[in-house]
Amino acid sequence: MYGILRLKPDYGARNMLPTDMLDDSLLREYMETFYGYGNLDGTYWFIGMEEGSSGKIEEIAHRLAVWQELGKFPVEDLVRYHRNLGVDCFFRPKAKLQPTWNKLIRMQLSAEGTVPSTEMVRQFQEKNLGKHSDNNCILELLPLPSKLMATWIYHKYSHIPELQSRELYHHVWMEKREPLLQELIVRHRPPYVVFYSVNSSYQCSWKKIANIATEWHVIDGVQFANNEHTVFAITKHPVAKGVTSEYFHTIGKNLARERVTLLG
Repeated sequence: MYGILRLKPDYGARNMLPTDMLDDSLLREYMETFYGYGNLDGTYWFIGMEEGSSGKIEEIAHRLAVWQELGKFPVEDLVRYHRNLGVDCFFRPKAKLQPTWNKLIRMQLSAEGTVPSTEMVRQFQEKNLGKHSDNNCILELLPLPSKLMATWIYHKYSHIPELQSRELYHHVWMEKREPLLQELIVRHRPPYVVFYSVNSSYQCSWKKIANIATEWHVIDGVQFANNEHTVFAITKHPVAKGVTSEYFHTIGKNLARERVTLLG
């Protein structure tokens, strides 16, 4: 989850009344075909649990409408998409660092041999993260944005059966998305895939998606594995309690070392 994105309060023509329902046809298409942001042919893939949200149904309707307007791409350009949402606070000069994104950036820059400064991370967030033209992507296991694990709003605004509870949604859509993400990895062969969450239920999904025949091993408290094309890692979530920038800097260095070992 990226954390809460603060959208502008005025959604223009897309304002919804509290009794309005989401467009179930568009919502299902979004769930079935949208994976995240960036370039699937990029070097670095970051895969999380689900995208963050303000928890307002107006925001969800706005997200769906913008995705439709931009062409319903399975992987969007993060900067373009968020600017169209009205969220450009992370892409301006001197922008604040987004809590999840900035740790993912630190991993990538560290894997590339850099000791990233705050300003380097800020510049990367503004110009390089999740762009169609760059070498990374940010994908999600579960398709729908949500504010917190303990909250669920979709049952109030959709007639889709598996959205009537978060528990049912998890069960149905984790089973659907695991093989789809696995297939994307097999097709695109990214050099690095980082799964971020050590929650036990998600770890099971990460290992299914990676589909590694060999044993995972632990370096500096982080699980690593590889096949002939890809180095995989399972890390703590960037906004988990107690995690530091140094933790992600170390992961980045270890990713690069694992890649050297893989290539022999």
